[in-house]
Amino acid sequence: MKYEPLDSRVDGVTLFEDRAEVRRLSAVTLPAGVHGLQIGGLSLSTDDGSLLIAATPEPPGLPDPGGIRVLSAAIRRQRHTEGADAAAREAALQRVEAARAALVACCDRRARLQDQLQRQEALCQGWIGGFAATPAAADQPGWEAGWKALQSALEPLTCAVRDAAIAIDDATREADLAERRYAAACVVRQRFAAAAEIQLQLDAPATLRLELRYLTPCALWRPAHEARLLSAPGAPDRPTVAWQGMAVAWNATGEAWEGVALTFSTARPGRAADPPLLQEDRLSLRPKTEEERRTVRVEAREVDIRQAGEEGRRDVGSLPASRTAASP
Repeated sequence: MKYEPLDSRVDGVTLFEDRAEVRRLSAVTLPAGVHGLQIGGLSLSTDDGSLLIAATPEPPGLPDPGGIRVLSAAIRRQRHTEGADAAAREAALQRVEAARAALVACCDRRARLQDQLQRQEALCQGWIGGFAATPAAADQPGWEAGWKALQSALEPLTCAVRDAAIAIDDATREADLAERRYAAACVVRQRFAAAAEIQLQLDAPATLRLELRYLTPCALWRPAHEARLLSAPGAPDRPTVAWQGMAVAWNATGEAWEGVALTFSTARPGRAADPPLLQEDRLSLRPKTEEERRTVRVEAREVDIRQAGEEGRRDVGSLPASRTAASP
């Protein structure tokens, strides 16, 4: 059966000392028949056996038309492979090769310009040596014209070598960027997701409100307290103590709980419990004897309370009463 994906939101979370109960809501309009629905966003660590599904008419308050049955509900975990396709990797490789070729061309051009610049500088040095060895009566205007010609050819070569060095820096950055993009295109990532797959049967078309409840570990809460010493106005020698109680919550489930109402509960669903002993207690009334009046008798009954969990597990003490707050 093909499952239709639905959007959902977390409507409330009840935090215990070792787990959390999540309440997730979704709405859908369906015709009559059998339908497969998929609600994603669940934690990978969700307890499969704790999943509960309720389908009611939407909006709330409408009479139940009947004929709404949940046939099955299960949590399916899937692995998704994310990465660029072969065409994208080939295009990225071509950009790398083009960037490398452009860098090689820039390096060759700078090498040629540097050779020309060295020859021109050698000519200038030769001119200086020849001018120093020439007698003073020699043709000074001719030497000056030759020097101006050498200088006019030297300056453009110097600027060209400098521009070639800048071009090499730009081409190097482009080649590095292309190589990083190619490396990123070759990375294959594994993504894991969990979703609730539900099969519903409707005898008539209806708009439904789906409510999911499930337990998940990796989320809990602990009480925290803060005491402050305050100076009383007008009586600095008689300070007062301000005591504040808080709740600290942890969420490592992978689910987003922004703006969700949190309920901090002292219940312990992870502990096994036995029902109380059912026995008849018969009461009778009679006068006390003299001995009974002088003696106080105390009776106690021992009851074995079993707890879930392995031996050696640290026992958590009693917690304060539950309270409700909004998550940050």
